[in-house]
Amino acid sequence: MTHEAQQRRSRALPRLRTSRRAGRRNPPPPADQPAAKDEPTDAEKAFEDAVRAAEKAIRGAKAYTLKAEAAWKHSGPGGDRSGTNVAEVTAAGADKLRLEIFAPGVAGRYVAAADGKTLTRLYTAANLYSVTPTDQPLHELQTDGLTVAGLREVGVDFILHPDMHGAVMAQTVRVEDLGETGDKERKVRAFRVGLVNGRTVEVRFAAGPEPLPISLRTTAVIPTDEKTVYKLIVETKLTWDLAARPVADVFTVAIPAGAKKVDDLTDELRGQVTEDAIGQPAGPATFIGLDDKPVDIADWKGKSVLVVYSWATWSAPSTDDMAGLNRFVAAYTGKGVTFLAVNAGESADAAKAYAEKAGYKGTVVLDPKGEGLASLKLQTVPGAVILDKDGTVRAYHRGGKPHTKDAVKKDLDTLLKGEQPAPKK
Repeated sequence: MTHEAQQRRSRALPRLRTSRRAGRRNPPPPADQPAAKDEPTDAEKAFEDAVRAAEKAIRGAKAYTLKAEAAWKHSGPGGDRSGTNVAEVTAAGADKLRLEIFAPGVAGRYVAAADGKTLTRLYTAANLYSVTPTDQPLHELQTDGLTVAGLREVGVDFILHPDMHGAVMAQTVRVEDLGETGDKERKVRAFRVGLVNGRTVEVRFAAGPEPLPISLRTTAVIPTDEKTVYKLIVETKLTWDLAARPVADVFTVAIPAGAKKVDDLTDELRGQVTEDAIGQPAGPATFIGLDDKPVDIADWKGKSVLVVYSWATWSAPSTDDMAGLNRFVAAYTGKGVTFLAVNAGESADAAKAYAEKAGYKGTVVLDPKGEGLASLKLQTVPGAVILDKDGTVRAYHRGGKPHTKDAVKKDLDTLLKGEQPAPKK
């Protein structure tokens, strides 16, 4: 599936209820009583147990390989189309891995390889590469929009998440247990899962000593107008080897002659888009408050500088230093800066529970379909866009690297002096 098609799908998704189980909501409690929470259903418990067992099997392997083959087809305006995307993963422990994402028969391949000390990423279609020092590649990859988008197109963005169980459950709003099928030698447990972004996924787990997901069928049906719909179906086959013995050089990347080294592949590829946005009025963006009421960024126009910050419970770089973030928010709130922490694609329950536990001091809102963040051209997690009091875009910052907070501070100090930050991508 093309990146443009994915963006259209994200923008067109209808708004979904943000309760953990869509369609079931508790009445508001009295002001002096804590909010009641729905008890998980038997199906939800069974699904969560299956996810935990799969994660335990994957993380418990000394090394493993995975080949995920996703056959996709869509119908709707513009005619019917189909294709195949593939993701191949080789991992050894928590610090060594290789990921390749490609479409068979199509030029261009994305490769990410970590050798325990550095993470090298190569995008052959643009002849670009980057090298990042890290011994935690799973965490680092969560900040990379190119990696996350590629894995989502194959349907396996949860596999390389450092907290696979947490990432899956935070996006789940309802579960139907489809039961077991198969014979004595090959039993399969199946579930139909509704996600907060409106997709429905049928996932099948193998029973036995390796309780791994073996197939996914993802469906999105999106009204494009009163008479037509866009329908996308992605069927992903997952082939595992938990006894793999990868050779050492699989965790390195051969850089092609003439390739350009950049600091960040995603920034380089999207840089022109965000560069053109700087100095222009911000696009319209309305989010959902934790009280289920709309929150429009236009409400702060003429009142304060606005920092829109994307985060998610599954993105360790966006939540690791919550104490430091709270100090940062407290220091600038009194200077006329408002911080809007936009949770990307998770349920209200997951976002609220984490924000309360962490004691986050800013305003927390939801963007379950990614529409508001897309309008602001902020499509990486974590990331931030700074708007001045007039609602004009003044700067973008991506990733959770140590220098990011200093860069945001510098831009805010400049704006509060009545000056404009130096242009940057």
